[in-house]
Formats: sequence, structure tokens, C-alpha cells
Amino acid sequence: MVEQFETYRTQLFSIAYRMLGSAMDAEDIVQEAYLHAQSTPTERIKSYQAFLTTIVTRLCINQLNSAHHQRETYLGPWLPDRCSLQITLTWSTRKTMPSSMSPFRWRSWYCWRA
Repeated sequence: MVEQFETYRTQLFSIAYRMLGSAMDAEDIVQEAYLHAQSTPTERIKSYQAFLTTIVTRLCINQLNSAHHQRETYLGPWLPDRCSLQITLTWSTRKTMPSSMSPFRWRSWYCWRA
């Protein structure tokens, strides 16, 4: 069984990599597919290549759905990106700044020194 799996390892990795876009995630999926394949009785498998491809495809779909759900339910603090923060700070400090330091100079100082 190990020899059969090693025969299709590169194909399984390429499928997972194309679906997930990450080599590390693809390797994890291939390893998980190996564990699933080991736990399945061999007399039930008609085509080992088709069986492994199905396992990898379904595991990738589950991974993508789980990642999408994790992005939707993020509970951490919201941090604004740097550009929106500098525009807000430039606008709010425009009247409190000395006339010698223009908002453009303050904005450029903040962008390149932070």
C-alpha cells in the first residue's frame, strides 16, 4: 500500500497545491490523505488513484470552507491599514499643527519613519 501511495504522491501534491495555493497546506493534506487511505480496507478500493484523488479533493474543499469560515468569524481587534490611519491623522491634526509644518510634510514623515 505504501508503494502505491508513493507512486501517486506527486500527483496528489500538485492537486492540493493548485487548490490551496500553499505548499505547506498541500503537504498536510497529502499526509492526511495517507492516513485516511491506511484506515480504509484495501478490498473496497477499485482504483487506488481515483480513491486518493477523491480523498485529497474533498480534504482540500473542507480546508477551503474552514478557512473561509475562520475569516468570517474573526474575533480579534480590528486594526486599520496604515494609509487610512495616516489620512485620518492628517485630517484631524491639520488645524492643530504649526504653520511651518504642512500636512504633506507631516504625512510623509509619518509614512517613511514609522
